[in-house]
Amino acid sequence: MDIDLDKLDLKELKQLKNKVDAAILSYEERNLQKIREMVQEQLKGTGLKLEDLVDKSPKSKRTVAPKYSHPENPDLTWTGRGRKPKWVIEHLDRGLDLDNLLIKK
Repeated sequence: MDIDLDKLDLKELKQLKNKVDAAILSYEERNLQKIREMVQEQLKGTGLKLEDLVDKSPKSKRTVAPKYSHPENPDLTWTGRGRKPKWVIEHLDRGLDLDNLLIKK
């Protein structure tokens, strides 16, 4: 199926994207359900359940070292992950480069 994306306006493109995202999610859910059913079929007669195959050990959260620091207040840091802190946004809004905030090792 070929769709000429150049002929669609922004609203139509966003609607198409939403439909594609929903179709992908639905496909993945159906696939996962098929796999669950296959594994459960394999487990019949073993005395095991699907839950027995899952690692239940608690996941340790790894802390990430800060990558950037405020030029005037080194106590303000950012790992470079997640939402940018206000001081980083202000730095970038002034037309300055993010590399200027890199923590020197």
